[in-house]
Amino acid sequence: MRCLASLTLEENQAERTQNTAITKVAIASSESAANQGDSVMSVTGTAWRGVWPASPAARVSRTFDFLVAAAIFIVLVAAYHIHVELTIGDWDFWVDWKDREYWPTFTPVLLITFPAAVQYVLWTYFRLPIGATLCCLGLVIGEWIVRVHGFHIWAWFPYSLIWPATMLPGAIALDLVLLLSGNFIMTGILGGMLFALLFYPGNWPMLAAYRLPLEHIGSLLTVGDLIGYVYPRSSMPEYLRIIERGTLRTFGGHSAVVSAFFSGFMCILTYFVWWYIGKMLATTAFVPSKIGKWMGLSGKTEPGSAPTAGSPVVRPATAVLGFAVLLTSALYSMPTQAHGERNQEPFLRMRTVHWYDMKFSGTKAAVNDELTITGKFRIFEDWPEILPKLVVKGRIPGRWHIHPMLNVSKAGPLPGPGEWIEVTGNFNDFRQPVTTLDGTQIPNLENWGLGTVISWHALWIVLAILWLLWWIRRPLLLPRYMALKAGRDDALITRQDRMVAVASLAGIIVLVSGGFLWAESQYPNTVPLQAGRVRVSPLPTPPPAVDLKVTKANYDVPGRAMRITIEVTNKYSKPLQLGEFTSANLRFVDHSLAAANAHVDPDYPKDLLPKSGLQVEPDVPLQPGETRTVKFVAADVAWEAERLTSLMRDPDSSFGGLLFFYDSDGERHIANVYGTIVPTFVH
Repeated sequence: MRCLASLTLEENQAERTQNTAITKVAIASSESAANQGDSVMSVTGTAWRGVWPASPAARVSRTFDFLVAAAIFIVLVAAYHIHVELTIGDWDFWVDWKDREYWPTFTPVLLITFPAAVQYVLWTYFRLPIGATLCCLGLVIGEWIVRVHGFHIWAWFPYSLIWPATMLPGAIALDLVLLLSGNFIMTGILGGMLFALLFYPGNWPMLAAYRLPLEHIGSLLTVGDLIGYVYPRSSMPEYLRIIERGTLRTFGGHSAVVSAFFSGFMCILTYFVWWYIGKMLATTAFVPSKIGKWMGLSGKTEPGSAPTAGSPVVRPATAVLGFAVLLTSALYSMPTQAHGERNQEPFLRMRTVHWYDMKFSGTKAAVNDELTITGKFRIFEDWPEILPKLVVKGRIPGRWHIHPMLNVSKAGPLPGPGEWIEVTGNFNDFRQPVTTLDGTQIPNLENWGLGTVISWHALWIVLAILWLLWWIRRPLLLPRYMALKAGRDDALITRQDRMVAVASLAGIIVLVSGGFLWAESQYPNTVPLQAGRVRVSPLPTPPPAVDLKVTKANYDVPGRAMRITIEVTNKYSKPLQLGEFTSANLRFVDHSLAAANAHVDPDYPKDLLPKSGLQVEPDVPLQPGETRTVKFVAADVAWEAERLTSLMRDPDSSFGGLLFFYDSDGERHIANVYGTIVPTFVH
């Protein structure tokens, strides 16, 4: 006796009265087939059109399919998105990182991982060629949710800076190659190469508008470069942009082509590795006997019979309600605020960059009004550098804490003194107009090119959904799994499926090529992202007015005071007197010295200007050529409020700052002071 399955949906009353085990939605068990003798398998077109009879078993099977598919989709979105954030990260986060070398090289290689593993499971156990499309569709939807909710609503980044790339053309092509070849080796070679080659041209219709050239501060930039410059990221990584580096630049305009082919070879290798990972991690889940009987997977249950006592009951409404609660909790959150610079380690704030003479042109600005920040900073070695005048524009109404900031390699962002600025007006009135070198008028950088980005993404999302619906309309998991076990995998993939796959694959290549050519004609004058640096000349460095060395430095823990002893020699032609000690934006000023008070801006943040000031001993001028031991004390609770006392727990317990000396004419002379510091816990 052979185990034969029936996938027909027609109900036969005669067969029911003969007590056969053929049900409406599932495969007869081997025991039932043995009792009935050899039957004829009927695989009709109706069986795969999704026309299901109103039987309890059919509804349960279909509900089971959708619940499992929804759960798998949510898990894939979460896991795949975390994988992309940790591996691709900034190359896909920002428009000014999407270059011709690293972005098209690494992104496809790191994106093909999950699709390869999921393809193994869905193809091996269910003959479903939708693994890559399912993964990448979930990723695109998840990316847009994060960009809208996390990047735009929370951080107010414009969509023109944060739109995600699409990988759906390559994903659908990968599934189509698997369907047509039925072989993972051919899929890895042909599909992996297509996955990489379709990535850059598949995103060029969205990207071309951001490669238009323009001039800014005397330098050539692209629109994407300018967007990244105009909208600074306060939490930039500790490295500079990694774009357009290496010898690929020698290929000129063909570096993107070389990168794409290199990425294709790497995708082939990565595909095979992750296909095998999917094979190793895949497990077969067996349906419990009671559920199996109720769903028609066992011949011991009469068709149409009611579930036995204790059988699990599927409640779709409960699952939908749970998903709604989860989605609501993820999308709704209370606004928060924090003072991030206090979180930085003291050695970064005290021994790298010191800001001084910072001034804000005002504390109020309307939307589109400009506010100017001026000042200086000193790199903590020998030379001071001027801070170019920063002009910021009111954009989001509200009260904001504004800082000048430096992004330091291997250290992170180092903010200067901040000021609370009140912005009034309506955000919808904000405009950031730009004119490119080819005469293109950009009315607003906020939404430049966004229409094309949304339309192109929507097109591929619709095509991906259509490809999924082509298979979802049929029985999905259990019936296909059982049919595959019965050796009838030929019934799961039809000739019509293969014809649709051939037409779809050709259509994808034509569509990507057409989009690329449209972008080339629409934006004929494009240039790559600019990797050059704008260098600012330092201020003239006068000869040092004093020589000094630290002989003793202590931090008085109970007294919250830094006590420093220095040996200082006046090398200037006039008497000098110590008037200020600055460290980590805290300014300790000797209020008894008029010249020091004159250099304090009345609008300087009061929380960075301790009232206790600076105590100097002896507090008398140092004559030219004189060498003297000077002690000064900077005592205030601000050391703890600014979290600077944690330097005692640093493996290199050292301090740093600037000393400001004033001559008899009120002119200021700056000297670096640094050294090891030892805490004292008792007076």
